[in-house]
Amino acid sequence: MKNILYFVIGLLLIVFSNTILNDIDLMFFSFRPNLILIYLVFISIYIGAEKASIIGLALGLIIDISVGKYFGYYGLLFIAVGYLYGSLKEKVFKENIFTVILLVIIATIIDNLLISTIIGFRGIELGIFLLRILEAIFINGIISAFLFYPLNIVLNKVEEQW
Repeated sequence: MKNILYFVIGLLLIVFSNTILNDIDLMFFSFRPNLILIYLVFISIYIGAEKASIIGLALGLIIDISVGKYFGYYGLLFIAVGYLYGSLKEKVFKENIFTVILLVIIATIIDNLLISTIIGFRGIELGIFLLRILEAIFINGIISAFLFYPLNIVLNKVEEQW
């Protein structure tokens, strides 16, 4: 039951990200936060590798079908993140905000490096590429910090009740 709840919350984040968040101008940033990646990092360290990779695959394929340019990219990325971070379930202190933010930053770097490898750099200068990665790290890190306590409370309650 809780796995279905985790999946439904992920679906709601996809809808929010693809509708409301598309219309919000984030000042001078060209990068839109990847809420699903952030959410997947959070739930992975709570539910473990197997469940997180299945939920990650399902959410990733939904993103690929709805808005993805490269079918299967988010499915593969999210299954890998879910499995890798889910395997850390017993090894990390999930109540530490810095641990979770670091995991989100690493996942953001992996995401940006993979997509850049897939689409190629297309004449992008190294400085601009690094600036885009720093922008993504900054935005996802800030969003993670703001979401840490509310998500931590919700995930702890879900884990206790089910």
